[in-house]
Amino acid sequence: MPLIILPLAIYFELKSNSYGTPSEPFGNSWAFICLSISMFGIILRALTVGCVPRNTSGRNTTEQVAAFLNTSGIYSTVRHPLYFANFIVFAGYILRFGSLEFFVISSLIYLIYYERIMMAEERFLSGKFEETYKIWAAKTPAFLPNISKWQTPNLSFSMRAVLRREPPTILLVGVVFFIIEFMEDTIIHKQELQHWVKADCFWSLLLVAFLILYIVTLVLKKTTNLLTIDGR
Repeated sequence: MPLIILPLAIYFELKSNSYGTPSEPFGNSWAFICLSISMFGIILRALTVGCVPRNTSGRNTTEQVAAFLNTSGIYSTVRHPLYFANFIVFAGYILRFGSLEFFVISSLIYLIYYERIMMAEERFLSGKFEETYKIWAAKTPAFLPNISKWQTPNLSFSMRAVLRREPPTILLVGVVFFIIEFMEDTIIHKQELQHWVKADCFWSLLLVAFLILYIVTLVLKKTTNLLTIDGR
């Protein structure tokens, strides 16, 4: 999917700036608004993974894994909360370019791409959990949460579980926004690198902070049990 989105992003960025206007509709504050949207998606992911048992809601790329069927907490409101949260994170990236056309096209690409993944996962869960899955799926929306269906999660929230699983996604947010701001200001608007680093040091500091979080949690996972909880 990134191989499709990236050329579109470059095209719409150049198109937006070809008329002498910045791509953000509300000046520099637009970048911070978009960053806030992406971080809200991170919060949704944290609320999801912080309340689920081990071997569920993971990043499985070679095979389907589900030791349990999650049906409480955020899973009582939507069947695919992580993909919904990912879309919120993704929306922050795309909205940063300030183009409604780009947002609509990219959103359609995202939904088509993830719809195939969701269908594959649902076939797996239906085959493994059978009637239990069918009952839950019949009353729970697939992608857009229905908050009125909320049920208290079976497991309490664990920040350690979040710190073990989410730093890569958090780091990705820092990397993407850093690249967008750097490319636009230094390549398109021709700012000198030294001037950009001083004027927009927030993006460099944000990236460094997220990178430190990633490295620290990675070291803790590899060398200690501080981020481990039984069954989580």
